[in-house]
Amino acid sequence: VSQSRYGGALKVVNKDKEIVNIKNTFKSKRAVCYNIKTKFGYELTGSFKHPLLVNTNGDNDEWVRMEHMKVGDKIKFQFDQNLFGKDQDIKFDLKHYNETEKYKLPSKLSDDLDLCYLMGLFIAEGNYNDNTIAITNGDDEIINFLTNMGFLKSREHHYYYSSSYLTRFFQDYIGITKARAKDKKIPPIILRSSKEVAKAFLQGIFDGDGCAFKTGVKYTSTSKELVNQLQVLLLNFGIQSYIKYTEEKTSQTSIISNKNHISKIYNLFIKTQYIEKFFNEIGFRLSRKQIKQDTYKNKIKNSQTIYATKDELKTILNENGIKRSQYEKEFRFMDGLLRKNKTRISLHSLERLFDKNLPNKTTLSIWKERYENLKSYFYDEIIQIDSFEDDTYDLEIPDGALKVVNKDKEIVNIKNTFKSKRAVCYNIKTKFGYGIVTGK
Repeated sequence: VSQSRYGGALKVVNKDKEIVNIKNTFKSKRAVCYNIKTKFGYELTGSFKHPLLVNTNGDNDEWVRMEHMKVGDKIKFQFDQNLFGKDQDIKFDLKHYNETEKYKLPSKLSDDLDLCYLMGLFIAEGNYNDNTIAITNGDDEIINFLTNMGFLKSREHHYYYSSSYLTRFFQDYIGITKARAKDKKIPPIILRSSKEVAKAFLQGIFDGDGCAFKTGVKYTSTSKELVNQLQVLLLNFGIQSYIKYTEEKTSQTSIISNKNHISKIYNLFIKTQYIEKFFNEIGFRLSRKQIKQDTYKNKIKNSQTIYATKDELKTILNENGIKRSQYEKEFRFMDGLLRKNKTRISLHSLERLFDKNLPNKTTLSIWKERYENLKSYFYDEIIQIDSFEDDTYDLEIPDGALKVVNKDKEIVNIKNTFKSKRAVCYNIKTKFGYGIVTGK
């Protein structure tokens, strides 16, 4: 737990959004843990005492331990953090390989984004043995890419690259293990990579198993873990998605000969209001898929909403002296709240309201704050909770994370903490019920 797979201390983000090293780790006793599944397909796993922010009513969020959560609760998720790793020098042992036959590795992954793209393409379409990397695809652009990378054709749609050196690099350094399609996952080195490396990798994945169709963009895989990882990685780019599970027969256009084979399929759909951002932030390398970007440019992003009430709208109208006649002429787009008693307002309607430049923004500022929060947070409803028993761990972050008020009423960092011997302590209770526990 205390060390990453490739060396170096494990890092976390503290409450001040700073990246810090873990100082100590402690393995606790086995305890009850929970796996929480949400409506959009996100999964969270933690111990019984792990707290999550849950929306209780309107603007109210409370920290709730996992053991107290129930189906129907709405968890608050943070996204669009753009918190990516830094490229590190590639250190891979060359001595066991023939220098003249190996693929020339870059000093850093960001120096060869085609290699990163190939990794994504391999996760989607590839397999290998001890000496050969093979990729199966019938797209002309991808075939040209593979050919330029040094791949050779074995039979129709099948291309291979023979190199024990590159194969071992994929396995031992990148962490792409020999796995069946349903067991594939995103390598750890990609999950902690720079943004440009992650982008190239995702382009490879989506070019292989992604699809841009009339109403949206989706990614399809038989690997549940891969799709769950992809969903979280997209959040870091500021892109929300949802997952749907189906069982399907093999596609008639597939190169698989048995068209009656039934597969368990996990489809990840980019949410409508984030499709354009997907194309701008990641997109496809395949022109026939990337060209679909123009299809979504004029879509009204009307599906995202904030919490709002009829009473709040009435207050805004009264604060700004808006009479019924003016409302009927200029504000009928707010009828969902005023006449239909809805408790949500779309961002499209909200932006129209902001464009009115109303002079009194007292109550409107509350809606503005909710609007701004929606750019970094969203809520998702719990649909399933499973419990199990497992090992749990506690992490200690560096000194200085804990702050106190000193005798001069200044907030200062704790320099060190010391555990003293057992001693007499006192619990003082006051008339109004305050309790103070202290040593000598």
